[in-house]
Amino acid sequence: MIDERVEELAAEEAHISVTPAEVDKALRDVASLGHDDAATRHGLSEREYREQLRREIRSGKLVQLHVRARAHVTDEDARRAYARWLREDAASTIDVHIIAIRVAPNATARDVAAQRAVAEHIVEQARRGTSFCTLVAQHNPPTSPFHVCRSRGGVPLSALMPEVAQIAAPLRPGETAAPLLFGAGAGDRAFLVVQRAPERPPRPFDDVADLMRERALVDAVERARKQWLRERRRTVYIDDRL
Repeated sequence: MIDERVEELAAEEAHISVTPAEVDKALRDVASLGHDDAATRHGLSEREYREQLRREIRSGKLVQLHVRARAHVTDEDARRAYARWLREDAASTIDVHIIAIRVAPNATARDVAAQRAVAEHIVEQARRGTSFCTLVAQHNPPTSPFHVCRSRGGVPLSALMPEVAQIAAPLRPGETAAPLLFGAGAGDRAFLVVQRAPERPPRPFDDVADLMRERALVDAVERARKQWLRERRRTVYIDDRL
């Protein structure tokens, strides 16, 4: 609240204003990203959401006027951003390979046990070092969505089926989970054998250097903004009882 008042006073001094047209454009930009219900998702009325956008636009103008020139990024800053990006990507995403051993809708208990044995044998082979891609080619039919054993890259755990996410999350790269009997509806079932894909070499810094400099710049601007606010708070009196 105090920082908002500091920004408001600074905007008045610099004769910075935000027009309704600028807020309308911001609303259109948000909607173009598929967030037509942004106000509702933030628990705000339309008037409250427009006011929030107005403050954000005003803050952006102040950053350009008072802060942007203070933010400097070095190659070392970019490399620190790169190291943090690698850690965050490894912690927040997962890459899995899956083999599905189908169980017929009318399968007997003996049939189910036989398919479980097949899945358990696959797990045993994988844990002994057999290439999981070789096992995929042997056991996933060409019509299976898991037929091609290639890395799709890391995805958030939330993007996986909850049952798969639950057994995949504790795995280390290259580890294979015990078979999971998964029901896909309409009587379709399958034993899923899930392996967390082996670690891939990270993208070299040079391939993402521009992106890392942008990330480092965002951090530098935010640090400079906080420093500017601290300096401004020392020069103005704000009754915090308001």
